[in-house]
Amino acid sequence: MNNKTSSKIVKIVVIATIAVLALDIVRTIPTKTYDDGRGNLVIGMVLCRKKIPIDSMEIRQFPPNAYAHCIRTNGTSMFHINSGRYHSKALGDFREYTNSRKNKVLFVYGNEKYIVNDWRIANVIDH
Repeated sequence: MNNKTSSKIVKIVVIATIAVLALDIVRTIPTKTYDDGRGNLVIGMVLCRKKIPIDSMEIRQFPPNAYAHCIRTNGTSMFHINSGRYHSKALGDFREYTNSRKNKVLFVYGNEKYIVNDWRIANVIDH
């Protein structure tokens, strides 16, 4: 294999890797959280949705220091949009799917903690 062919293969691999990462980031950007009228909380994202039975969730008090010493372990954060897995001193491991800094709700489903925008009030994006 000559240098030109090797160089082209490297460029193709780099472009393909960037495209896959970009698609994964865009896919999970939260759009809105809502009750579907069938007893499910729907966490809407750009290219997918996650449904959680409302009766199976335990809503908890949102601690004021929830984000103290918080790190993102997997996912995307940009401006006020957060999507992915996080860890904080106050909450431990949790998932967050929010598109607003206001009106966040903490709940537990199974063994996982979630933070989402409150679907019980108007879901407005605050820019």
